[in-house]
Amino acid sequence: MAAYLQGEYGLEDVVIGVPCRLGWGGIESILELTLTDEERECLHTSAQSVRQNIERSQEIICNS
Repeated sequence: MAAYLQGEYGLEDVVIGVPCRLGWGGIESILELTLTDEERECLHTSAQSVRQNIERSQEIICNS
């Protein structure tokens, strides 16, 4: 489930797929699993890619 992270996994202000507990109203909590250093690095690389794609999208919209 994609969730807005606010410090989980050492990430802030990014929406990315992470394990979550769902309820009737949507996401009840983000499950923060223990990651290896390599897994954490990969997650942070993915988050950076998301941020870069958002920036590119904003540039395209502004230049249209």
